[in-house]
Amino acid sequence: MSNIIQGAEKIMAAYDRAFLYENITEEDRSLMRALRESFNHADFYEISREITDFVYDQNNDAFDGKLLSDIRAPVDARPPSDICFVYMPNSETGFFAFKQRAGSREHILHPSVDVIRVSSTEVPVSCGCYVIADDESQNTIFLPDLDNDREQSLMASIMMTVGTIFSLINQPRFVVRSTTGTRQLRKQMHRGHGISMDAWHKIEWNINEPVKSKEDSDKGGWRMPLHYTRGHWRTAQDHWDDVVIRKDGKPYKWIEGFWSGHPAYGVKKSYHAPKLGKTYENV
Repeated sequence: MSNIIQGAEKIMAAYDRAFLYENITEEDRSLMRALRESFNHADFYEISREITDFVYDQNNDAFDGKLLSDIRAPVDARPPSDICFVYMPNSETGFFAFKQRAGSREHILHPSVDVIRVSSTEVPVSCGCYVIADDESQNTIFLPDLDNDREQSLMASIMMTVGTIFSLINQPRFVVRSTTGTRQLRKQMHRGHGISMDAWHKIEWNINEPVKSKEDSDKGGWRMPLHYTRGHWRTAQDHWDDVVIRKDGKPYKWIEGFWSGHPAYGVKKSYHAPKLGKTYENV
């Protein structure tokens, strides 16, 4: 199992070789050339296996009993950089995420994120894009035209995986960002490919026990496993602010999605965070 620096270098080397093959379509060749250049300008995020497993569990909940057209990216799914390379060492799979300005795509009025799956063993695959609006109900996922429902579900799952990872990165109470890879490896990538030594990040659980506020009780507040509550409509009163009358003629208020709890107390479902007191050190 390689870390993100070794994984990125492996993918770049595979792309360099692929340019010599005749069986690569011109469309794939053009995309690989653009991605190969993007490696030199991206910020890199290595996601720990524990966080990856948690994100997969969140995806299962998000897809449970819903149509693909009803799936929405989390409200905090904004990439931390304009070009991000997200890597999960346990699967040796990477995803490029490109932040697009509002109006850069037809019929998409808000900023959006293009996601492309990359690996050293296959040509890159454009997975689609998702909207990043202030209102989660507008964070629509747009998928490529695929005849196979299973492939569409896979692409939607990838979009949700990337979006959920970013939404976690944007919650510093729950995760810690540190430098990944040895200084020698990072220096080698800087000399060989011009990639900044500061571009490499490791994302792990922040398991320091959270500060308990006076309003918290032992049965609520922070003293619960980390979990995400997706945006939803709540029954409202007519006189409330921002009330919407829906198709049933009744008033509702939109409640934005939010994270609750803390990984120090475990996370939703079967996974539990490492023991309290473990520290993460920069290499």
